[in-house]
Amino acid sequence: MPSKMVGVYKEIIDLKLLDEICTIISKITAGTTEIQRLAIEVASTAVHPYYGEVYSFPWKRGPHSAVLEYNENMSSFDVFRDTIFGGLSNFAWMSKLTLAYKEFFEEHTITCICIFRIILQMLRSKLEIASNIISDTNLMKLFRTTLTGSQPILKALTIEIFKILTSQLDSLMIDFSELNIEVSSI
Repeated sequence: MPSKMVGVYKEIIDLKLLDEICTIISKITAGTTEIQRLAIEVASTAVHPYYGEVYSFPWKRGPHSAVLEYNENMSSFDVFRDTIFGGLSNFAWMSKLTLAYKEFFEEHTITCICIFRIILQMLRSKLEIASNIISDTNLMKLFRTTLTGSQPILKALTIEIFKILTSQLDSLMIDFSELNIEVSSI
């Protein structure tokens, strides 16, 4: 987000547009709509903003100007993330995203990536999410199925999710075997 766009992002928060995104996601059922798919993609970008090239090419030396702007605007990104997390916590977001993933898997890989990015950022930000994910049998089954699937990006995201989950197991006093991961499938 360029520094000159801070006002626009503040207005998005003031108008409660991110709350509306969460409301749209909360209404996901069988037969997910295109608006719900786009809401997932917007939520993904709001909780996990990114810049494609973190650093410029070596011969240019030093961080890229967009990275500097990103660092300047971290507090705005935190507000976006907290707003989305707050909205998602008002309903069973894991089951809604699992359902959307199953519906979009064949045709909309980008949406599936966005679903995993939301989960990743939730895991990174909130420790209690790990135990919720582990206890959600449908989501864990989806992760295990993705590990044996043919989409390399989704496999990589799943491995990252499992990496974060396993790093949090000790603090949650959960045994690794509860993840039911067949290591040979990775």
